[in-house]
Amino acid sequence: MNRSLRRLGGIAIVIGMLSVPGSFAAAEPCALTDTSSPCVALSIGVEVSGLPEDERVAALQETARVLALRAERYGVPNAFAYVATNDRVVVEIPATCDTDDVRTLLSTTALLDFRERRTLDGTVSWVVATGRGTDGVEKPFTGSYVASAQLNLEPGTNRPGILVELDAEGTALLADVTRRLVGQQLGVFLDGEPLMTPTVQQPIAVGRVRITANFTSDEARIIEVQLNAGPLPAPIWLADDDFGVIGD
Repeated sequence: MNRSLRRLGGIAIVIGMLSVPGSFAAAEPCALTDTSSPCVALSIGVEVSGLPEDERVAALQETARVLALRAERYGVPNAFAYVATNDRVVVEIPATCDTDDVRTLLSTTALLDFRERRTLDGTVSWVVATGRGTDGVEKPFTGSYVASAQLNLEPGTNRPGILVELDAEGTALLADVTRRLVGQQLGVFLDGEPLMTPTVQQPIAVGRVRITANFTSDEARIIEVQLNAGPLPAPIWLADDDFGVIGD
């Protein structure tokens, strides 16, 4: 078995692959934690079945990398993520960090996209908006173009929000889409659920969006970390084959 260990600051990703493409062997549990301190191994399902076979291994590896980065940026020490099977990634965390918020952080896809209302077959639906980027090519307006996200509080009300900065491509898309949708709604969606659906008053030339919704500061913090860690290549979920506490 060939194994590579990559370190990112205080986190590590272990990827163990057999010689058969798409088959994986799990790494040793709690390899980065003191054996006297129990850890929890969370089994994360990764929906790679819709991807071409030659892209599935890379998608699983990227999922492990992003989930480990999420844990690090949320402040979970010694997070340890690795590809376990052909549709599972395991994330090990100290048992003391096993909270509902951390499980949400590590088991939700956090797919951000911007949508417009269109009539399809006589039915009005929200669909992902498309616009022209810096290269003039039409493309979907998704969270792939988020450069950074920051939790902030609305002055006067302390209502939590997330200030999203877009990269150059995202800035061009936002300008093009809002130019076309003046007087219409532009929805901001996360994992298919609307966060807000404001009416566009004028074209937005700066690549900055403040997301406000009925979420708590804790929920906004999770989304902030997820967006900063980068998009996942495939949907994920907390699988039933949770391994529980190890090293007790």
